[in-house]
Amino acid sequence: MDFSRHFPTLFLHLEQVSRGVKFDPPGTLAHFDEIAKIIKDKCANVSIDAVDISAEMGKIFYFARIFEKVLNALTPKAFMLSVYYHPVGMAWMLASRWAGVKSVDLQHGRLGPHHGAYTQLTAAPRDGYHLLPDAVWCWGEQTKHDIEVDKNPACERHGGLIGGNVWLHKWRYGNTDGLEPQSVHDFSKQMAGKKKILVSLQPLDKPVDAVLLEAMKNAPPEWMWLLRIHPLRRHTAPEIEAILNKNGISNFEIEQSTVLPLFSLLKLADHHVTEFSSVVIEAAAFNVCSTVIGDRGREIFAPQISAGQCDHAESSHDLLNSIAGNRADLSLSGGPSFICMDENAPDTALRALAAT
Repeated sequence: MDFSRHFPTLFLHLEQVSRGVKFDPPGTLAHFDEIAKIIKDKCANVSIDAVDISAEMGKIFYFARIFEKVLNALTPKAFMLSVYYHPVGMAWMLASRWAGVKSVDLQHGRLGPHHGAYTQLTAAPRDGYHLLPDAVWCWGEQTKHDIEVDKNPACERHGGLIGGNVWLHKWRYGNTDGLEPQSVHDFSKQMAGKKKILVSLQPLDKPVDAVLLEAMKNAPPEWMWLLRIHPLRRHTAPEIEAILNKNGISNFEIEQSTVLPLFSLLKLADHHVTEFSSVVIEAAAFNVCSTVIGDRGREIFAPQISAGQCDHAESSHDLLNSIAGNRADLSLSGGPSFICMDENAPDTALRALAAT
């Protein structure tokens, strides 16, 4: 977020930009009690409120009317964003539908095979849903399959479009001069001679897994743990430092490991550890082996584990052995089916969008 740009990024905070704005008044939702009961019966811990949902709908309609004017003025072939499932994103989806502009969500991580915002659209109507993207720009064939395998075949929208991961391809094979801040080079010098383990932390209530903590306590002193805090948990850095200090762990780094570009860190790292972050896939593209810890990681990355593309550690002892082994027999990026590395894929996808 701090990188210099020719046109500075403008960040919009929904609560701030909407302060004082009167959205569409909450309406009455027909048959709401019926659906609320069904949800409660199937998901005991989930409850929904009619007033809250109708108020969010009011925000979506309000912003959609503004965005429709923007799209009608610009007349683009397509509108792209990453992560559509929030009021502003859904407003863009609705405005795109109203304006006749194809909406495209750019894959931002491992989206399948079970993701409530993209997969299992078994009852999608022929013309699709107004608040979902018309298409999803997929890194590769696997994600496209996960999105479409259970989608109602009669639905003409919400399918996958294979365009690859352009940013990853640039960092893996292209010229990155000017993309890396000077602090990357300084950080690289600082880490010279150490075994660097990048840890992708997850947005969980328990910031440091017990297996990871025990492994850090027993690791060789020349190992350096680069803890990358999830964007939703950056405020927990002091808490994490306090936990590590209390356990006598000093060979770690948090600040630079969190703010530097991920791909810069993957170029430096000797190994990657996480509970279930999709960085597992991106790390493999840089020939960096990953070890996942916990049951959730084992379940999510079962195909990669069985294919020998990453490891799973049950205990701190297993984790230390996995890192020490540092296998180099990885298939690039978890296999070409997950990230298409064909340099022509993005142009092919863009031509397909321009033709619709």
